[in-house]
Amino acid sequence: MSADFDVIVIGSGFGGSVSALRLAEKGYRVAVLEQGRDLTSADLQRAGSSVRHLLWAPALGMRGPLAQKVFANVGVVHGVGVGGGSLVYAAVLLEPKASFYQAPAWRDLHRDWQRELAPHYQRARQMLGASVNPYVGLQDDWLQQTAAQLGRADSYGPVTQGIYFGAPDAAVDPFFAGKGPLRQGCSRCGNCISGCAQGEKQSGQELPAPRPAVGCAGNQRSTCQSPESQG
Repeated sequence: MSADFDVIVIGSGFGGSVSALRLAEKGYRVAVLEQGRDLTSADLQRAGSSVRHLLWAPALGMRGPLAQKVFANVGVVHGVGVGGGSLVYAAVLLEPKASFYQAPAWRDLHRDWQRELAPHYQRARQMLGASVNPYVGLQDDWLQQTAAQLGRADSYGPVTQGIYFGAPDAAVDPFFAGKGPLRQGCSRCGNCISGCAQGEKQSGQELPAPRPAVGCAGNQRSTCQSPESQG
């Protein structure tokens, strides 16, 4: 992997991976530096069944994808590995409502924040494969009942997630017309926050071409630059 780059991005979570992708699409030579490994499906399967393989605590010999830091007033959960926090997020994709844009802290910074950001939210929905979760379980029933009891029945509704809800036994590229990763429909295994080993959840680990080069600390392998990002 060449060490001659136009841009070096530190961190491969959603922020880093999307920035790197956009720069690579424009023809820049881009490298992404990531603290963790490029985790395989086998790594994520082990993480879903073993705390030792799930947690990131190098001092204890643990090098899994899930890390947590606790400070005086806040706790931070984040991911370590190619894909960063996108590896271990619950795939919930919420968009702010109109009241958000009227918050005193920033309502005067732009005449119409909601309209300005709308096309970017649309692009993010497409890139993340945002889909409404069609499944309803017992906990959903409890949540709906609680909302009704609080007089907020209208606040209950299905959740949009970055998960493909197609057929579990078919591998397809439902979002990028053959340029993205193959996906299987959600098997409802519940391992979203330990890392999806089946490719049902969209993460920064799986970028459609062109891909930037990725260097990982202690990694066994690294991805290659695409022709568009090579000098």
